[in-house]
This record gives sequence, structure tokens and C-alpha cells, in this order.
Amino acid sequence: MHWAIGFIFFQALGVFLPALQQDLGFGAAQAGWLGSLRAVGQLLVFPASLVLVRFNANRLLGVLLTIGTMAMVVQVVAPGLAILMVGMGIHAAAIAWTQIPGAFVRMQWIPTRQMATVQGIQMASGAITAIAMLAGGPYLIDALGWRGALSLITVLLAICAAAWWLLQRERITVRYESAMAATYRWQTIASTVHRKEFWLLGGAIAGGGGAYFTTIIFLPSYLHAERGFSLATAGAIVSMMPLGGLLASLCSGLLSDRLGLRKPFIWSAGLVLPPLYLTMLSPMSASLLWPVAFIVGYFAFAPFVILNAIPFELPDVGPREVAIGQSLTQTIGTLGALVLPIVAGLVASSFDSYRAGLLALVACPATFALVGVFLPETGPRARGTR
Repeated sequence: MHWAIGFIFFQALGVFLPALQQDLGFGAAQAGWLGSLRAVGQLLVFPASLVLVRFNANRLLGVLLTIGTMAMVVQVVAPGLAILMVGMGIHAAAIAWTQIPGAFVRMQWIPTRQMATVQGIQMASGAITAIAMLAGGPYLIDALGWRGALSLITVLLAICAAAWWLLQRERITVRYESAMAATYRWQTIASTVHRKEFWLLGGAIAGGGGAYFTTIIFLPSYLHAERGFSLATAGAIVSMMPLGGLLASLCSGLLSDRLGLRKPFIWSAGLVLPPLYLTMLSPMSASLLWPVAFIVGYFAFAPFVILNAIPFELPDVGPREVAIGQSLTQTIGTLGALVLPIVAGLVASSFDSYRAGLLALVACPATFALVGVFLPETGPRARGTR
């Protein structure tokens, strides 16, 4: 839940943008820079992991949640764009870095054979909150203003942080303890960096994830400003994307576990997403945009459940290798979330069209298909043949 609530402002930034632009006075190019701030913390996940893996995972997670909540307060009271961006950057870093201790917590409690299913549940919780904010955010902003709506998110994150401090528990098994001791060497870093799998996973996330995240930011403004839909209608249409993602999160990991294979759920998304994104930007009616946005969300989310499970399934990896490898993957993948919003914002500003900015990104999800060719198969069926 902390992961879902922690990034909800970034996920719903598209419906906040009109109010933010009116109140703080900035254009499409600055909106692209604002959207890229989520990537700041994730870009530093890998170097941060080299230090943070040394600390107690449960206590570190609580500290990061507390810092993230305090940074949300800075955003609520920000008098201008610069202070808002500082608060967003610190908040994004704190929440992104929770994945480092979070990897250890999952390894303490979750059997490897259920990891894809559990990753799907985690992503589903994020999709639920995104749907609620994209669909209900315009009404919430009308009633409370953008600062009031952001204050509500801040309170929810503060509750998550308090609940973690009160309820967290550790489960240190003999197997986990021995694996931790066996991998506590600087040589682990070098061996992890040299594994091609983590680089390939990062490349897939850079193209596919960056395109999805940028679309979520700018699509409401395109539908509102250039297609003439109300902001409420635009937000409701865009909410179909995380709704499709919710279905993918709940079933793709389970289906992959049952099938025993991972790669088919990755490369297939890379083939169908580019034409789907292009279709969504065509001059179709709202009644047709709803199902198209849902299908886009399904295929955009489905690979991530699998990509997040693969590091736990690679042969000859210990807990610290998984945590460092995941951080390397996220750092590489973050380049897409960092660069693509800026590119889309600059193109939109140059052509005075959000559609032009989004069109520049339609081919990016093809990285799923390309990476799917070179990734090794790590599913239960493949592991059974080793």
C-alpha cells in the first residue's frame, strides 16, 4: 500500500496539471520536467543500494516512508514551481528507495514460486489507487483545490508510515541468514553488474515504462485541450489504462506461474503496444477510447509483473545480489521515465500540441519485444530442466 499511495501523485499528475499550471504559471515544457522528477530517485537507486543494503531492512523502510511523507508536506505548501519540484524530487527518491529494503522483506516472507503472483498483487494495489485518483481527482480538485487533494494523499502516506512502524515484523530463517552472509562481499557488486539479465530488464522498462508513464501525464491534457473533452471525462478515459493494468497485475503473474514461462508475456506486449498507442491518439469518439485505453493498460502492465519477478528466479543469486540487481534494473529503466516526459514536453511546446508530443513516443514500447528475444527463460518450467 505504501508503494501505491507513495506514487499516486505522479500517476495522477495528468489531472493535476491544469490546476498546477494555472496556479503556479508554467507551460508544457515545464510540465515535462515536472513529470520527469519521479525518475530522479529511481535513477539513483543503484548507487544508493550499494550503501543501503547494509542496514536493517525493516527500520530503513520506516525511515524512508517518514522522509517521503515530510517531502509531501513540502509540496502541499510550495509557493512556486521550484519548491514544488524540490519536494517532488525528495519524495520520489524516498519512495523509490523503499524497493531496496522491500526486496529483503519479500525474500523473508514470500516463497520464490509465488513471487510473480505477489508482484502482481503489489502492482494491482497501485493500479487501484491510480484509477481512483484519475477518475475522481478532477472532482476532488474542484472541491478542495490541488493543495487540498494533495494534503489528502499526504495523510494517507503518513498513515502507511505509522502502520509500518507499529506492525512490521522480521522473519529470519536459517536459509535467509546463511544466504545473506554468503553474499556480503564487494565482489557481489561486480558479479551482479556483469549479469546481462539486469541490463536487459532495464532496457525493457526504459522503453515500455517510460512511454506508459509519459502517456498518463499528457493524455488528459491532450483530450481536454485538443479534443474538447471535459477534464472529468478525460480523467475517466485515462483511468481505463490502470484499470486494464489492474486486470493484468492480477492475472498475468498467475497465468505465467501456471504456464511455467515468462518470456511470452514480455515480447507479445512489445508487438501490440505501438499500434495501440497510435490508435488511442486517432480522432475517435469517447465511447471507443474507453476500451482502447483499457487494452493499452493491460498490455503495458502485463510485462512488469514478470520483469519484477525474474531477478528472484535467476540461478546462483543471493538476497543482496537480487536487491542490487533490481536497483541496477530500475536505474537503467528510469532513463525512459526521465527522458521521455522531457522529450514529449519539448515536442508539445514546439508544435503547440500534446498529440505531437505523444506521437513521438509510440514506438518506444517495442523494447519489450526486442528484450524478450534475448532474455533467458526463468519460469518454473525452465527451472525444472536445470
